[in-house]
Formats: sequence, C-alpha cells, structure tokens
Amino acid sequence: MTKYEKNKLTLRRWLLGASTVNKAYDTVNRAFDLAETRTVGFRKDKVTPNFNHPLEVTLYLTTLHHGLRNPVFCYAGALLHDVKEDFGVTDEDIAEKLAYLAPDVCKIVERLSKNSGIRKVVSLQEYFDAMLEDPASPIIKGADRVNNQGTMLGTFTPEKQMEYVEETDKYILPMLKKARKLYPDQESAIQNIRYVLSTQVSFVRAMHQKI
Repeated sequence: MTKYEKNKLTLRRWLLGASTVNKAYDTVNRAFDLAETRTVGFRKDKVTPNFNHPLEVTLYLTTLHHGLRNPVFCYAGALLHDVKEDFGVTDEDIAEKLAYLAPDVCKIVERLSKNSGIRKVVSLQEYFDAMLEDPASPIIKGADRVNNQGTMLGTFTPEKQMEYVEETDKYILPMLKKARKLYPDQESAIQNIRYVLSTQVSFVRAMHQKI
C-alpha cells in the first residue's frame, strides 16, 4: 500500500468513526468524495497524486481536533481548499454535495482562493487579511503552508523555497498571530501551526544560508 493509499484509508476511517458520534461528519465525507473526484493529476514531483495534498492537510488538522472551534468546517474546507482555484469546481458543485453546510464552506474556500473566477486578489495583504473573517480559514491556510513547505525540498528550486518561506514570514505568521487574538478558543491549534511554520522557515533559511 502506498503512502497516498494509506492517507486515504486513514482519513476515511477517521471521518466515518466521527460520523457515528456526530452526523455532521457525513457532510465532511461528502466533501472527501467531491475532492477526490475533482482533484485530479499529480503534484510537481509527477508521482504524488494531487489529492494527497488536501488529505495530508486534513490529517494534520485532525491532530489539532480539540483546539478547533468548528472541526467540521475546518475539515470540509481543507479537503476542498484548492478545488475552485485549481480544478474548476463551482459553488453549485459544492452545494449539491454539502447541502445546508455549503454556503459556509463555499465562503471558506473562496477566501482561500487567490483567483477562483469570482474574486481576484488585489494584493497578498488583502488575501491574508480576508482569511481573518472566519475562524476556519486561518487554520486551514496555516496547515496548507505547513504541508507545502514540508514537501517542497527536492521539488522546488532553492529560489522558490526561499520565496515560500519569506511569504510565510511576512504574511502567514502575522496573520496567524492576529487570528490567535480574534479566536482565542483556537489558541492551542494556532500556536501549534505557528511553531511548525517557524521551525520550517528557520530550517530552509539555514539550509540556504539565509538566516
């Protein structure tokens, strides 16, 4: 069994178990189905399926479960965070699968999309500031960046790696600091993400002698 197959099986089992306690997780399972169907192709390494990325982002968030205000929105948003911008999924597609939770999840996915065909970001500062409008988006973006930075070595050029960590340091870490104040009930989850991101930034800078 490949790592990708293990990730799919692990998350599916976790969500099915959660749905036996809380039926809202049935919606997250439907988000899983939609994301798996529409997140096609491969990552930049030409080997790993694209769907592995939202799987790993969501699996990371499950380890922060008790520090999330609304885990259902976080998991559904994490699974679908790239589908509008990269795979042409529409609000109507999401509504068909997610029913009554669709409006909230659509807004989260929209905030996480730099260019979804509906909203075009004027500046990076505007993009990251908009994420502070709900408690789930900063969490998902932070976890997304953790995964991107954790998988970019050996795939991205040193210049691209430095570009990523500089953006993290300039925009994402400050955004998460603001989110911690806005949503203090999520402090433990946010602090975990900030610590991992800061460690990654320091490692990449040291590796490229850019401390």
